[in-house]
Amino acid sequence: MTRGGIPAVPIFWMATEDHDLNEIRHATWFDQGKLIRFELPLIAETGRPVGRIPLGAQIEPLLQEAAELLANQGSDLLAQYLMESYRPEETYGSAFGKLFARLFAQQGLILMDPLDTGFHKVAAPLYQHALAEWDALNEKLLQRGKDLDRAGFDAQVKVTSRSTLLFHLADGVRQVITASAGKFQAGEKTWTRDELVHMTHTEPENFSPNALFRPVVQDYLLPTAAYIAGPAEISYFAQSEVVYRHLLGRMPGMLPRAGFTLVDAKAKKLLHRYGLTVENVWGGPQELRHKMEGRSVPGSLAKKFERNQKQIAKMLAQLGKQIEKLDPTLKGTVERARKRIEFHINKLRRKAGRAQDKKAGLISAHVQYLESLLHPHKGLQERELCLLPFLARWGAGGLRELQKLSTGKKIGHHFIVQLP
Repeated sequence: MTRGGIPAVPIFWMATEDHDLNEIRHATWFDQGKLIRFELPLIAETGRPVGRIPLGAQIEPLLQEAAELLANQGSDLLAQYLMESYRPEETYGSAFGKLFARLFAQQGLILMDPLDTGFHKVAAPLYQHALAEWDALNEKLLQRGKDLDRAGFDAQVKVTSRSTLLFHLADGVRQVITASAGKFQAGEKTWTRDELVHMTHTEPENFSPNALFRPVVQDYLLPTAAYIAGPAEISYFAQSEVVYRHLLGRMPGMLPRAGFTLVDAKAKKLLHRYGLTVENVWGGPQELRHKMEGRSVPGSLAKKFERNQKQIAKMLAQLGKQIEKLDPTLKGTVERARKRIEFHINKLRRKAGRAQDKKAGLISAHVQYLESLLHPHKGLQERELCLLPFLARWGAGGLRELQKLSTGKKIGHHFIVQLP
């Protein structure tokens, strides 16, 4: 296919080499106003690439519950996809890959698993280059860290005088390689530079790039037209840039991905009822509650508040002018009095709203619903919630709609999408 005149295909690089199991062993679903957490136990084996860790029998009850939720939302097909992908014998990586392959079959998405030994064989010369140029690379990364600090930015990866760009896999465990006094070390093993370079020839599959080196390896393997990522991922390139320039002499184009917040029918009604926007929900529960309480006053009383507030404001303005004529030094006193009166009227209005909803507890329930959907765990919906329940309710056209929004001139735009 063609993207902007350049023949290209979409490729998703899976994070199967990552060993932070705690980051991926759970998922949060939004269902009927509540957040449901599906979580697998943290196994004793640490340091293994997640793409090699099987899900195990513990996945079965979670899978059954999740599939039932999808079916109840109206999508037996998604429930089937989930059941076929997340089997006990699958790994975290293979299960994710199979699900994504099914979901994006119509889009032609290619999934690449960096645990494939063939990729490491092709990347071996780059590993060797990174080791041979370790001293220069480390110096440039340390300097880049200082430059970022002076500019007021935090480095995404802490680089020290001992840092290298590689991990070593021994007995299935991923260990960082450090350098000191002309030697390289991972765990309890130590090598000279020549020994380590030789190992990248004989066993390249036992080497793995760190977060700064990984995109460089990707673009060494692939003729990348553009790298599309979220803001957190792109921020790594402030450091990776020196590695790119030194090892490849080039960098890909960087494009921010589109973002989405999905608003269901109930949330849309609640936002309209209280005169709110999604941005108000992002402001936090305290601000949200205050705004909702202010709008919860009974209709007739609300009109009286509006009318009387305008009358009081007009009266204070007239009174203020007269007092200023009498004594200009009292202008500040009048202004402070006006603000205090407005503050107490607004406070009274919120209290009236609380009294209105106290018996039913509606505001608390509505705050919880909006927070759970639009600001879960005080974060963006797209970073906290699983997409599957939304697709189950949205139907087959949901992904196509998101794809349509994310293409064109609004690259990197955050869309607030109303679900049917």
